[in-house]
Amino acid sequence: MKKVILKKISVQNFRSKSFEFEFGEHNEIRGKNRSGKSSVKNAFFWLLTGADDLDRTNFNLFDTTIVHTKENSVPTIVTGIFVIDGVEYEVTRTAKMGWTRKRGNDEYERKTSDDYSFSIDGIERSATEFKN
Repeated sequence: MKKVILKKISVQNFRSKSFEFEFGEHNEIRGKNRSGKSSVKNAFFWLLTGADDLDRTNFNLFDTTIVHTKENSVPTIVTGIFVIDGVEYEVTRTAKMGWTRKRGNDEYERKTSDDYSFSIDGIERSATEFKN
């Protein structure tokens, strides 16, 4: 059996939150209501599976408190540093809002889907490769 250790998780713009959390040998995440405990858990789940703890795929990744435009949309990026059998790996999942512009039109519209990418140690992988 492989030994997998999560060393660090770095979160940028995940559900409008950004934070970094380093893990030690034993960890306990405690805090007041709405302090971010579930965000740490859901960012970790999304990094590995693309879904949150309620199995909602790519659910509300982007800030819901603002009106997004192509100019103000920022990507959601979650990076985890893992040690697997003594070897360190950096795993990253990124979501970018999808935008399109019709020919002859200056304004961008939201696409029906967003753009996602996955990488291991900086090498982009397909969704199938990432799952394997």
